[in-house]
Amino acid sequence: MGQGMPTLYFSASMIKKVLKFELVGDREKIVDILRDLKEAGIVHIEEYPKKYREADIKLPDEELYRKGRNYLNDLESLLGSRFPRHDTLVDITEEDIEFLKEQLDRARELVAKREDLLTKIELIEPYFRALEQILSRGEPDLIVVVPRGDRENWKKVQERIRQEAPALESTIVQLDSGRMAVALRVGRLALEKVRKIIEESGFLLLKLPSDYEGLGLREAFEKLRIDYYNLRGQLFKVEKDIRDFFESIKDRVSRIKTSVLDKFEDVNVLRKYSAYTKYAFFMKGWVHEEDQMRLLDILEGKYQGHYFIKFDRPVIAEYEKAPVSLRNPGLWKPFEVLLDFFQYPKYGTIDPTFYLWFFFPVYFGFMLGDAGYGLILLISLLFFRWANPGNKVVRDFTTVYLWAAVFTIFFGILYGEFFGEVLVKAGIVSPIIHRTHDINLILALGIGAGVVQVLLGFLLGIINGLRLRDNHHALFNLFNFLGVASLFFYALHYLKMLILPSPLDIVLLVVLLISAIAVLRLHGPVAPIELVSSVGHIVSFARLSAVAIASAILADLPARFFEMLPWPVAGLVVGLLFHAIAFILGIMDPTIQGLRLQFVEFFTKFFEGTTKVFKPLKKGGLNYVS
Repeated sequence: MGQGMPTLYFSASMIKKVLKFELVGDREKIVDILRDLKEAGIVHIEEYPKKYREADIKLPDEELYRKGRNYLNDLESLLGSRFPRHDTLVDITEEDIEFLKEQLDRARELVAKREDLLTKIELIEPYFRALEQILSRGEPDLIVVVPRGDRENWKKVQERIRQEAPALESTIVQLDSGRMAVALRVGRLALEKVRKIIEESGFLLLKLPSDYEGLGLREAFEKLRIDYYNLRGQLFKVEKDIRDFFESIKDRVSRIKTSVLDKFEDVNVLRKYSAYTKYAFFMKGWVHEEDQMRLLDILEGKYQGHYFIKFDRPVIAEYEKAPVSLRNPGLWKPFEVLLDFFQYPKYGTIDPTFYLWFFFPVYFGFMLGDAGYGLILLISLLFFRWANPGNKVVRDFTTVYLWAAVFTIFFGILYGEFFGEVLVKAGIVSPIIHRTHDINLILALGIGAGVVQVLLGFLLGIINGLRLRDNHHALFNLFNFLGVASLFFYALHYLKMLILPSPLDIVLLVVLLISAIAVLRLHGPVAPIELVSSVGHIVSFARLSAVAIASAILADLPARFFEMLPWPVAGLVVGLLFHAIAFILGIMDPTIQGLRLQFVEFFTKFFEGTTKVFKPLKKGGLNYVS
């Protein structure tokens, strides 16, 4: 991690140090060693070069496990549900495979019964729904089926019918996605003539399914209704039987599934991640420095004389390949979840988790800044957390936003806002900072945050450059830092916002000039663009101020509507609606803008990402196979 390098961040927030290892051992011991490595869960293995691999190695009962995996895939596909991972591994036997086969046969029976019922329902439901609507308006003389694409032709035919039956009444209902049913009342005298016109035009009269032919419309409808609801009842029962069936076999099938996947992970490791000679096997990977002795204890305890292992610290050129695992204190560890959705830092560089914890909740609270909204957010998060116990992602995300809610309440108190300016207008509180009156101060705070973070980004970029022994990159960030800092302070001096002693303003100009020349030499003709881009990133933090002011205005609108509308109830409804909109936008916009400022304006100054995340080989078959 760059021993002896200067550190401008909390040492407790770091990337775990790793060692690369190469393990050579007795080929006959590979399965046992693999089992113990998975039990320990401390090594990240790498794929062995293809030219050294051998594909003919087999596990005992491999075909049995392969058959089990096929049955499991078919069973999950049929039931439309995945069996969860189980904590217990079992030895798979022929009895287990026979059990899976029996359950697969039972699942096929249930699903076939469900599909048969669905087919019958789909056949009669359009007729039942159409007749239900048509007969609610009286019994028709004729019902014509009109395809969707023949509507214009039907209009012409209907005009001909109207000439023969001036008292024509028609009702149109949708039969299915491609057809509509038109119920006609034409009178007894015109019935045959109208029937003839319809036949000549090529349109067909409604024909019920064969089970309902020869029945009168009302009699057919009654039979359709009885059959439809009977079928729906049977379908409900079959779907319940499928759910009950899934629950009844879930525990045992989950055990079998986890064990089968675990064995196929072994196959994957043995064939893709290992190499062999006639008598030896080779495996390579990574282990955390803190787990080195534990790995040695495992090997020495059972396989003394049957293995050789070599450890090396990765050199800088290997940092791209080294897998990353983060170690952060509990205070800001939950903010690692934001990196899970973005990217982990490259090995040997700075872990930015601490900075996400330090800046994002503050910016969120600064932008939303309403104690009422913050309180609702706090309560909602605590309820959501309570409703999803044991879910790590939910726990981490709610922790991130609990911090944000606390700062929202803090800034709400600072602004004197509780669901808008209700308390301020009532004379109950007096704001320390008024968001819509003190606009210059709000803007200055936003820009000030930009200066701090952009300059901090350059400092972290210098550290990363030194850590990676990239002096060019370190110098580039150093002169960028000096150039942007001198430009900022000279601008304050020029605008009379900061009075500097006479020699110092000249020094700033000299530093700015030297920095510009140095950056140009280091980065070529695009250097001025980089400098302008850095200034743009600072100005971009003005979005903090813009969202903060907009949020204050939006939160105050409900009270204005309540005052404007003459009916208190209407004013209350409209006010609650606008508060709901303001609350939703108040969460979305600060989230988007707050994270954008971190990932785009701040991270681009120092962050180097990787796709190599430390994934220890574990029991359960959910690491390298899945």
